[in-house]
Amino acid sequence: MSLILSDRDLKTSYPSSYELSVKCSQSVSSAYKRSINLGHGLHLLVRNYQLKEPLLEEIIYTYSAVELEFGFNLAGKPHQTSRFSYPGSFLQFERTNSRTVIGEWFPGRILKIDLHLTAPQDSEKLSSMQMELLPLELRQQLENPDEEFYTDLGVLTPEVHLVLQQILNCPYQGEIEQIYLQAKALELIALQSAYILKHRDRNQLVKLKSSDVDRLYHARDVLINNAESPPSLIDLARLVGMNDCTFKRGFRQVFGTTAFGYLRKHRMVQARQLLLENKMSIAEVACTVGYSHPGYFAAAFRREFGINPSSLRRDISACD
Repeated sequence: MSLILSDRDLKTSYPSSYELSVKCSQSVSSAYKRSINLGHGLHLLVRNYQLKEPLLEEIIYTYSAVELEFGFNLAGKPHQTSRFSYPGSFLQFERTNSRTVIGEWFPGRILKIDLHLTAPQDSEKLSSMQMELLPLELRQQLENPDEEFYTDLGVLTPEVHLVLQQILNCPYQGEIEQIYLQAKALELIALQSAYILKHRDRNQLVKLKSSDVDRLYHARDVLINNAESPPSLIDLARLVGMNDCTFKRGFRQVFGTTAFGYLRKHRMVQARQLLLENKMSIAEVACTVGYSHPGYFAAAFRREFGINPSSLRRDISACD
């Protein structure tokens, strides 16, 4: 049974500051979500979930708006069929419509911080005051509000990680807390903008629309659901309505690896789980995840986890 955390429980209307929490009396699961209004449409959103069962999070967008989001995922991941979060950090610019969105989170620790810069209600673009919060180079990317995009920024740098920890461990309250967190939010924007400029040419980032990211996540799901007999890259790109070049570059940008690199990792994670369950032989596990030769499977498993399947199996037996 899933826990539910819903914006319907708010006693105030968006975009005010708020806190939401839920605890399960039958387990140690807990979920805490806090939004802090930093002024000028800038909001800091903190999620801190400790889950023993899945959590359904209901988010209600009360009006249409243009929004720039800096996302930072410190721990955990969403359900594999959800586009609710991305590994590491990302930058997204999109138009949000009045709607309700349901996100599902896996059991485990979820620690996530997001910065949202939302245009005024009924406005088609960020205000001039909001644009002044951003570096000039980033403002130029936002000149056309109709051009939505998503950019994966990879793992968190030590500098960004430090600021995120300072936000989580803010030593102040009241107005001083507000000033402190606003300063840290602007520091995050500066650090991420500097990273984008530094790596823009080297990484040749694809400017992805929100609909493109949806297509890439659909392609990821097709790969996983057809892991035993996956389609070719060309067929997969056509299936989700993207050209081959944009698909390959976009997939690496969103997931940090190639399509078949992602599939290979998925197979290894599945194999490790089967080995831990200790109900199948190593040869049977290899066959289940698509390897006809146990030797090839063992080599792939060792590259992924730094241990042979047989060694893992012995460790399991020693613990029994």
